[in-house]
Amino acid sequence: MAGCEGSVWSAADAAAAVEQIHAHFLCNALTAVQLWVGTHPRLAEHLIGLLAGYVQARLTPATVVPLRHEVEVVLTYLALERVRLGPRLRTRLAIAPETLTAVIPPLVLQPLVENAVVHGVSVRPFGGTVEVHACRRRDRLLLLVADDGFPVVADGRAAGGDRAEPASPGEARPRPGLGVALRNVRRRLRLAYGRQGAVRVVRRRGRGWLAVVSLPYEEAGATAAAAAGPPGWPEGCGPRAAQGRGGVDAGPRGGR
Repeated sequence: MAGCEGSVWSAADAAAAVEQIHAHFLCNALTAVQLWVGTHPRLAEHLIGLLAGYVQARLTPATVVPLRHEVEVVLTYLALERVRLGPRLRTRLAIAPETLTAVIPPLVLQPLVENAVVHGVSVRPFGGTVEVHACRRRDRLLLLVADDGFPVVADGRAAGGDRAEPASPGEARPRPGLGVALRNVRRRLRLAYGRQGAVRVVRRRGRGWLAVVSLPYEEAGATAAAAAGPPGWPEGCGPRAAQGRGGVDAGPRGGR
């Protein structure tokens, strides 16, 4: 009975984490629509269409979704933010084709992308670049989100002036605002995969942040054994690995 009770609480915690992420996303999206509804009604109509598509995708009761689904959610979010930030937001997506059918818990990737946009790009006068990569390394699926936002200096303060939050042993000190997203993603991975699912934050000296999600590579009906995922750009992942390979590759994008 104790085990069943623990499972119920774990599922409830995971559902609460998803709703927290979902509410935050909706708030930002509706704010973007509000900015344009008076002066650019056609654009506002387009944004509402994007938002409706996101909400419809979110209504799935599934506990896991294909990575393709999560990438579509990320693209919708970036489209909304691109309207708000214009050419200040530049993006690069490189998703290896074999990973698109891998299954992951929903809303694992989007919160990390949102954090990179909000805290790594929007706070800079000239904006910045957000990179999203997905690749398979043996029996692991690696999801990487990087930005070139403010670094953290020696005293633990972000270059923008805020103090960063404490980090776990052996992990880079997260930037201000990352705590909630990181906790929610980590909680969902732990519920789904136990110790086999993890997310790490790596501080790239003078070049912003890199979040690395490592989880077992699984397709519908198949489960793979797990191996530890490394920090930084793992071998076979990252910008160089994306060159000359298929999959979803948005390339460099500005605000158009």
